[in-house]
Formats: sequence, structure tokens, C-alpha cells
Amino acid sequence: MKPVLSLLQFTTILPLGKPQEFDHFARYSWLYPVAGYVIAFLVAVPVFFITDQTLAAAVAVAGVILLSGAHHFDGLLDFGDGLMAHGDHEKRTQALTDRYVGAGGIAAGLGVTLLLFASLHAVTSIISALIIG
Repeated sequence: MKPVLSLLQFTTILPLGKPQEFDHFARYSWLYPVAGYVIAFLVAVPVFFITDQTLAAAVAVAGVILLSGAHHFDGLLDFGDGLMAHGDHEKRTQALTDRYVGAGGIAAGLGVTLLLFASLHAVTSIISALIIG
């Protein structure tokens, strides 16, 4: 159980007690999908009760980003900055690792978030899409 608890502490913002060692789940990388299923289930619960498709899609996007601690979103912003940075390899790497978000990061974050929202809005079952995703 320690590997699963450690994984969820690392990949979510869930208050799961005393912090576990990173090594507990590092040796069990095959457990990563469990975190995705837990996040999807917890987001799907409120989405199930929302009848408006637009609002349900918005809640799903916000829920996934917030519940995951925005780890992937932060990485997306960094990637966008590195992708749009002008200059050599060193300048692009510096843009990836600095603490500021530039136009490239904002463009990547907005683009991907809008695509996710539109996709969830268009599907027949947002809950199925969350679990499959």
C-alpha cells in the first residue's frame, strides 16, 4: 500500500497523511495509471451531477488541473517557453528552466486547455472520456 500512497501524494494534492518516501513508488512505475484513474474518478463525481455540457466540461478541465497540482500544466508552460525561445540550444534550455512564463508558455497553456475543453464539450460522455483519458 505504501507505493500507491506515495504515488498519490506525488501526483495529486490529496491530503493523505504523513509524506511517504519517493522510492516507495519509484520502483513501481507501472502504478502511474492508478493516479490517473483516481483523479478521473474524483473529477467525474461532481461532473456526473452537472446537466449542462459546457459547465461539465469546464469543471472537468479545472478539476483535472487542480487535483493533479497542475504538475503537467506547469510542464506544458515550460515546454511552450522552450519551444518559442529564440537562440541556440542553451537559450532554449534556459527558457525551459527559468521561473517566468513567457508568451510561448501562455500560448501553449491556452491552446491545449481550449482543445481539451472543446473535446470534452463535444463527447457524448465526459465521464467516459475522463476515465479513458
